[in-house]
Amino acid sequence: MQQILQNIKSGETRLETVPPPADWAGGVRVRTAASLISAGTEKMLIDLVQKSLVGKVQARPDLVRQVLQKVKKDGLPNTFRNVMSKMEKPMPLGYSATGIVEAVGREVTGFKAGDRRVGTGMGFFAAGGSVNSQR
Repeated sequence: MQQILQNIKSGETRLETVPPPADWAGGVRVRTAASLISAGTEKMLIDLVQKSLVGKVQARPDLVRQVLQKVKKDGLPNTFRNVMSKMEKPMPLGYSATGIVEAVGREVTGFKAGDRRVGTGMGFFAAGGSVNSQR
């Protein structure tokens, strides 16, 4: 499958072929017919990534508070490793799509192969049926 990814450190955005999730017992596999990259949300993320560290702090004080809370709870070394680990992983962009259900995980009800669905939200499908979504 293809995914638009952004490198959090450099801001580089690229289209890459990625493997489908290995364990999707609680998910639905959908062949995408059309997808959307939001001019608002994704533009905000792209702009944030391209800012300096000071610019990021000014733009997202809520994230700074989360990091400080994590330092209090887990300590500075663990928090630093966690933040650096997140910075190494490319961030997927996009959260809206339409498609046709190809397969249904064993824990899912209300979906069947051939159903047309609209997907919203990063990492999960949200249209009818019952899905135990995991990121």
